[in-house]
Amino acid sequence: MNTYETASRKILFISFFVVFALITQPDCARCSQFQDPPNIILIILDSARADHFSCYGYHRNTTPRIDAISREGILFKNHFAHSTGTYSSLSNIFFSRYFYKNILQWRGCRWGVRHETPNMVDRHPDSQQISLMEVLSRNGFYQAVFSDHDLLSYRVYPWDQFDEQFHAPPSEKVVLNESGGSDTILATLSSWLDENRRRRFFVYWHILPPHWPYRDGIEDRSFLEGISEEQVEAVKNKLSGIRDGSASSLNEGELFCMQGLYDSNLKYADYLVGKLYDKLNESGLLEKTILIITADHGENLGDHGSVFHGKLPWDSVVRVPLIVSCPSRLPQGCKVESMSEHVDVAPTILDLSGAVAPAGKAMDGVSLKKYVRKRGPKKTAVFGKDYVRTLRYKYIFSENFLSDLTRDPEETVNIADREPAIKEKLRNEYDREMKPFLERHEKTKTGLPPPDPFYYSLDSFLISPEECFERLAAGDVQPLDDEKALQSVRKGNKPWLLNSSWSVSELVACPTDHVPMPVTLSAYVPNGTYQILLLLKSTRRIEGSVRETGLQYRFDFRLTFRLPKDFSLFTNLGERVFYYYLDLGETKIKDGKFSLQIGLPPSRNGLRSVGHIKFVPISAGFAKEEGGGNDLRENNAFQEKTEALKSLGYL
Repeated sequence: MNTYETASRKILFISFFVVFALITQPDCARCSQFQDPPNIILIILDSARADHFSCYGYHRNTTPRIDAISREGILFKNHFAHSTGTYSSLSNIFFSRYFYKNILQWRGCRWGVRHETPNMVDRHPDSQQISLMEVLSRNGFYQAVFSDHDLLSYRVYPWDQFDEQFHAPPSEKVVLNESGGSDTILATLSSWLDENRRRRFFVYWHILPPHWPYRDGIEDRSFLEGISEEQVEAVKNKLSGIRDGSASSLNEGELFCMQGLYDSNLKYADYLVGKLYDKLNESGLLEKTILIITADHGENLGDHGSVFHGKLPWDSVVRVPLIVSCPSRLPQGCKVESMSEHVDVAPTILDLSGAVAPAGKAMDGVSLKKYVRKRGPKKTAVFGKDYVRTLRYKYIFSENFLSDLTRDPEETVNIADREPAIKEKLRNEYDREMKPFLERHEKTKTGLPPPDPFYYSLDSFLISPEECFERLAAGDVQPLDDEKALQSVRKGNKPWLLNSSWSVSELVACPTDHVPMPVTLSAYVPNGTYQILLLLKSTRRIEGSVRETGLQYRFDFRLTFRLPKDFSLFTNLGERVFYYYLDLGETKIKDGKFSLQIGLPPSRNGLRSVGHIKFVPISAGFAKEEGGGNDLRENNAFQEKTEALKSLGYL
């Protein structure tokens, strides 16, 4: 046999085994090693529950475009959010942390300062924490964020870690057309892709639908069969009045209508994703861009007597979609049974993009690529803030509620008392797996005042005496609606009400001639000296002295009540709503306990309420300027002190 024949046989022999390996390799194992790093686009659909996606088995055709994308990619069948709210879930995603200092909030927040809670105010990010955006930036990605969510604008950290930020208010009414309808963000994103097609980029697009309020003009009549337009509007109006998340005021027909509106908005979100996919395909970016679709959390649509989200972690709120697609680089038509969770998203993105975190930094999640390759042990449980879940069982700690999901997928039967061994096993697994993360989190507490001003909303305080308050079970006490507030007072015959609005908890003075007793507000605050300011809401402009506010206070209950030192207009909304900061002076906290006793006279000339208490650490240099009032938004020191946050990893 000559040399040529020998070489030919060797080539044939090797080729045979190469072909054999390829044709016998499972489709889900064909994760290619990228010669050139891909672009990444992360799409988060707000309030999108997995079981309403047709690609997850829903009976309605709600997501035809996403279905097609999932057939070209990888669908994770059992993916879960850790939390039931946007800010918490985004922290889990972008920082890959089970427990964290929640820093996904407005730098100026709603009132020019950070909103804190007593158990988080003196925490800082752990030394190993790093954001997905920082890692990608260090690895050469150009980054942009696009959002129509009111609470996810350019004022929110960590959006300033993106090279570009784009925000537009959501359209109340949508007109669909071939160019993408009236969605401003979609049009902006499309233009941005044209301008940056030669860059290596990471894009985060937060799509507000199907989040409430439901947009007009996109109703799918097949989802609202037998329901008139008048009935649709009536249900929308009824939903807008629900503040406590209870579905008790909605009958079966109204819940059916709500589900139809939700599904219509989900289908509109699907339409937007489809338009982006078309854009990527037309521009030649599709073959070098990994598309990731998920949700921050789901939504209750009458489940467990609830609507909306933010409370208990039922599957309707925490089971969300996760789809990863890039037809030229990733397996197609692959469905992963293994459980996955939000902390896994960032490590998966880094793995797929080839980006590497700097030394000393780490994430809590794992790359899901190994589950696609079917290598190694699968994840058998996921861990939320208030729950642990396996494929079969789920235990919600705060409710002592244990479900057998194979027999009770709707989570309606509590078997905790019947199956104490299973409950204990799940609890022990949670404690064992979460122990190192909790221990690291506990070390982030400093006991020192934060370097920047912060506020506690009134629901963060212990309020006494409790009999002076009632939480309204249905609806919200609207501060501008005197008659509604009066009726509530007459029913309960109580001089004070605690507003249960989701946005700002307010202490509401009743519009009667009854002089209410003093009310005490107490909370943990790190030791230090603070300037205390109280946010007052009024339905009329205060023209005179601080005495006109009618508020008296004292920090030391052995002393007499006194008037605030000063007041300043913070902002006004039209000519009927005015927000004032009342300066209560300085107080020194020695034992970590803050207490304030206040009293308001009856509101004879317009209902007033206390919205929150603002703490300005004096040690941080936020002293009141001479003649400058208390509007710290324009204080140069406030701008300077934002630099101090960088040392804590905030900015």
